[in-house]
Amino acid sequence: MAIAPTFYPTLSYVDARAAIDWLTRVFGFTLKVAYDAPDGSVAHAELTFGDGMVMLGDRKNLPAWMRETGKQSIYVHAADTDGHYARVKAAGAEIVREIEDTSYGSREYSVCDPTAISGISAPTGRRSTMADSFDLAATYLYLPPSAEVRTFPGGGEFWAGIATRTDLDDGRLVCQFRNEADWDHWECHPEGDEVLILLSGAIELRIIEGETERRVPLPALRAFIVPAGTWHTARVIEPGDMVAITWGKGTMHRARQL
Repeated sequence: MAIAPTFYPTLSYVDARAAIDWLTRVFGFTLKVAYDAPDGSVAHAELTFGDGMVMLGDRKNLPAWMRETGKQSIYVHAADTDGHYARVKAAGAEIVREIEDTSYGSREYSVCDPTAISGISAPTGRRSTMADSFDLAATYLYLPPSAEVRTFPGGGEFWAGIATRTDLDDGRLVCQFRNEADWDHWECHPEGDEVLILLSGAIELRIIEGETERRVPLPALRAFIVPAGTWHTARVIEPGDMVAITWGKGTMHRARQL
């Protein structure tokens, strides 16, 4: 049973519809409900982010005692801070504090809400101090040059936005995926070696070395290091699960004829 948030920050805007557009499109909020005033302005709206929620409306519809302007901030927890930062920055938002690790164990940045009377929002993601085990197919790891390990949600949504991300350029991505069919592409990681670990099933790696193609059998519980700058693909002999440890900066793909 979901527990409702105890606190609901309430925000006032000169143009609440512009605020709703910015918060959903740029910041990643989800519009839950919006009610119009008789003149067509926003009387009340509710937007969610994770299990939190904010309420907002056009300033003119608020009681007089709530119309006083001032600067406030809202602290928002994002599961993938670096990914969220990249999304917001790519959208052209004004970053007023660059992303950084704090002395109190979180990773944060601050961004100005351009539509707000009051508002600097600061999303944060924790370093991966995890109380329970987790599914590596659903939660990916990022290994930056520093000693910490960061986690963030994996899966289809992650891969859909991978082409525009630069926050993973300086370290290695660790993820698990399932090989059900032959790979439909060749790939190459020019900046660093890739480690492929087959957990189950069996595949045949195809490696381009100069002008020669080499085929490497990879059964379950075996690993292979793909050297940096090497084009490779795979033929699935028996479906199974694989872990990849990849330096992703500059990764290239090209179509493969099956």
